[in-house]
Amino acid sequence: MKRTAVFVAIMLSMASSLFCQEASLLTNQNRKLFAAYLFENRDYLRAAEEYTFMNAQEQNDTLLYNAGLCYFKMAEFEKANAMLSSLSNQKFQERTRLLQLKIALMQKSSALDSLSHPEFYPTPEINQTYKRLSILNQILNGTIESRATIEQNFNREDVSSLQNFNNSFAHPKKKSPAAAALLSALIPGAGKIYTGNYGDGVTAFLVTGLFAYLTVENVYHGHPFRTWLFGSLAAFFNAGNIYGSFISARNYNVENAHHLENDYDTYLNERDYFVPKEIEEPFK
Repeated sequence: MKRTAVFVAIMLSMASSLFCQEASLLTNQNRKLFAAYLFENRDYLRAAEEYTFMNAQEQNDTLLYNAGLCYFKMAEFEKANAMLSSLSNQKFQERTRLLQLKIALMQKSSALDSLSHPEFYPTPEINQTYKRLSILNQILNGTIESRATIEQNFNREDVSSLQNFNNSFAHPKKKSPAAAALLSALIPGAGKIYTGNYGDGVTAFLVTGLFAYLTVENVYHGHPFRTWLFGSLAAFFNAGNIYGSFISARNYNVENAHHLENDYDTYLNERDYFVPKEIEEPFK
């Protein structure tokens, strides 16, 4: 009995010790370090959960900013904006506005111009950054009319590239779905070739041409059933080819716009001076 009591006391003591150690590991300071570790390793979802949990306990703008930054990194811009807009500490003002400005750029938002007002930004360097972001948004929408606007605000080596992007966004390469359908109606497969799908175009021409040839041959030799069969197949494949050409032109336009935006994003991300990278790092 005495041994049992001693054993129970030892176990309770060990459990208490482990509980205290676990509690000490779950301090907010350790959680902040863990959240920073998660952020550094791009585990933004779990980092956001940690920052949000700690903010619920502390009501700390630093934690709230960091949580919003995590959602920004995950491209969940609505959540990021909601958190950033609720910050009250003045020391976050410049950094928050810059991050919101970049979100507006990535969303092609009209809010970008209202965020770019010079009175918000106390230093010429910061104001120049916002001005550049506003111009980059105009390029994205293809609304820059003067090359001088770009030349006055960006380094010389970037002017030509940005002007080319502006021209591409203002006058994107497009294929007419109606023209593609009409071409395929006149010559099977021509609409697909028009949209750059050469393999599909040649295949459509050969298959439809083969069934058309077989139809004519069976008319000539007096085989009505075969004539009807091959004629129906030729009409079916040609109708599919016309519709497919229409869709191919639409897909070409969507894919071209998507590739252009990706190229633009890649170009901007490679040049840190457009948007200071420090705004994308969490506060310690």
